[in-house]
Amino acid sequence: MRIVPATCPICAKEYDPLRARATLVVDGKVRAYCSNACKDKAALPVPELTIADVGDDDSVPLPKLPSVWTRMSWKGAASVGACGLAVLLFGGKLIGTAPLASASIAPPAPKVVAPVPTVADAMAALAPSPGESDVWFHPLPGPKRTLPERDTRRFGAAREGMRPEECEGGHCGVDIGTVEGMLVLASHDGVVLRVERDPEVGGRRGNEGRFVMINHKGGTVTTSYIHLEGIREDLRPGVPVKAGEAIGTVGATGVHNSGPHLHFAISVRATPDGPELYINPEPLLFLWPLAKRPAATLHAMTTDVFPHPKKTARADGPSDL
Repeated sequence: MRIVPATCPICAKEYDPLRARATLVVDGKVRAYCSNACKDKAALPVPELTIADVGDDDSVPLPKLPSVWTRMSWKGAASVGACGLAVLLFGGKLIGTAPLASASIAPPAPKVVAPVPTVADAMAALAPSPGESDVWFHPLPGPKRTLPERDTRRFGAAREGMRPEECEGGHCGVDIGTVEGMLVLASHDGVVLRVERDPEVGGRRGNEGRFVMINHKGGTVTTSYIHLEGIREDLRPGVPVKAGEAIGTVGATGVHNSGPHLHFAISVRATPDGPELYINPEPLLFLWPLAKRPAATLHAMTTDVFPHPKKTARADGPSDL
């Protein structure tokens, strides 16, 4: 049998692999060398080149580092070769057929911020549309017109905490009514925005108790009915309501010292997602008509946090509530 001589990876000298005695384990593999001297050279660490070793003299030769191919197994070399061959065969075709990106990167468009509406804008939003019957009702039914009884219940009255500037740093609505259980009516046609039935949650400030918020005129006007005792069992976000429909009852949820009342507030926006502006509703409460009898409803007022709506009155008659 003919023995194929091996080549020493250090000095490139051929030697008989069956008689080699100089071996070394490198990266978990046994490597053979022609002599112990070559084995010792292979065992030496790779020298680190520093600037101090070279200096500014370009004539100083750099130390020769061992080639990566001498430390690579035949499997690794085969893998590298296969990858290179694949790039040569297919890389040019893929690059040649790939479409070039022609679209340039445009800077982002500046975000348009909706302006804060003025009081004049608010009154224009509340005005009836031309040629349409656009009725707003007082949120508490007649025959007596209910208005704030004292200055502490008016818009802008002193309150603790941070308040919007237009509220004069205080009360952002009016407190009306003192009879617990009195029906509260939707002031205008709209869609329910939010219903909070849990008196312990209490909205943004934690003292609103149970409340209902209704969007009108496409979301540019919002009315809020706060401190309710009961809320109509079928109300939830997205439910449409008509002007004069009963939506809840006067209560004292979230109230600490002032007794039962309805906190009524109006806010307007230039666009449905624009900044909010609160307006004083008291002048409007002088003008809006009183509903002598609330519109009939098929649903009861409830204090349940998770109500189960059921019919409680006839559709063709007045409400029993």
